[in-house]
Amino acid sequence: MRRILVLGSLTVGVVALTGTALVPAGAGSIGAAPLTIEKEVVGPVPPGTEFAVTLACERERTGEPIIANPGGDPVASATVDFDEAGDPQVANVFTFVNAGTCTVTETETGGAASVTYACEGQIPVDQDAAGWPDDAEAPVSPDAEAQQVTDPCAAAGPQEDPMTVFIEQEGQDATVTVTNTFVPEPVVVVPAFTG
Repeated sequence: MRRILVLGSLTVGVVALTGTALVPAGAGSIGAAPLTIEKEVVGPVPPGTEFAVTLACERERTGEPIIANPGGDPVASATVDFDEAGDPQVANVFTFVNAGTCTVTETETGGAASVTYACEGQIPVDQDAAGWPDDAEAPVSPDAEAQQVTDPCAAAGPQEDPMTVFIEQEGQDATVTVTNTFVPEPVVVVPAFTG
């Protein structure tokens, strides 16, 4: 069984479905709160297999797109394509211009027997509770008003359902790992009788 884990770089941009280049995390121009999408592949993967993972994000109350886009207005979704080894074919780090909610969903599984999602992240405890300076809505998660939020992930996983990530603070970061498991084809042994 083969196991591959691809780690994303926080210094690369992102290309949306439309081919629009998005802002690289740490570039300093626009966007904050980097979210990295990683791919892990387990088992024998057929040569030429491709995977696609889509990130869809919006502000909680207004539905406005929040994914940073240096070429223009923020976008509502973007897709990362991965090859058979789980290597991203476009940049896999996204930043945001405002608080909101994101969902990470694999839209092309490559024929995997199973797909699971896991998430890890942190929101600095000393961050201003209001998040972005112009955001009167933040924090957006339902429990944020009742307690101090320190994890932007709705769940740690692994889970079969797509992963939700709350974008609440400029200084936060999160990584969602999408794991595709392939089952080897059974080997059929035909006895050879002589005589």
